[in-house]
Amino acid sequence: MSEEINKEASTEAQKPENVITESSPETKEVKTFTQAELDKIIAERLERETKKRKDAEAKAREEAERDTLAKNQEWEKLAKKHEAELLAAQHRLKELELNELRTKAAAKYQLPLEIAERLRGETLEELEKDAEGLKALIPEAKSQGKLNATVPGGSGKPVTETDQQKRQRLGLA
Repeated sequence: MSEEINKEASTEAQKPENVITESSPETKEVKTFTQAELDKIIAERLERETKKRKDAEAKAREEAERDTLAKNQEWEKLAKKHEAELLAAQHRLKELELNELRTKAAAKYQLPLEIAERLRGETLEELEKDAEGLKALIPEAKSQGKLNATVPGGSGKPVTETDQQKRQRLGLA
């Protein structure tokens, strides 16, 4: 009897402790898994899922970095555009201020506005010095008294032109 008990015990010892069976409908085979096999299958599945999750997280991180970089580049372009506009506005302001200073210097030395554009310098003092130099080069106009358009030479007597003189002047006679 002890031999039978030993055989039963050894047969039971060879059986897996946690056995799960799987049956296939086509073959009607029953496959049994041991706990170790199940642990291995679950571990493999967990590894695959963990790898998928890490890959998805890495991909999302890369996309976020690309989006951030793209936004930064847009901001950079916008900043460069505004900087160029600012420089243009500052340049235009400097031109206007310089033109105003030229006009002041020309007015102080009684120069025509056409000459004011030709004055050289960056400050009012430099422009005034140049205006003074130009004023010395321009001869002063002699005062001839009042001229009347109808009275050539300012004699005070109106000059009338005859019809024949008009025809000659116009080249009709």
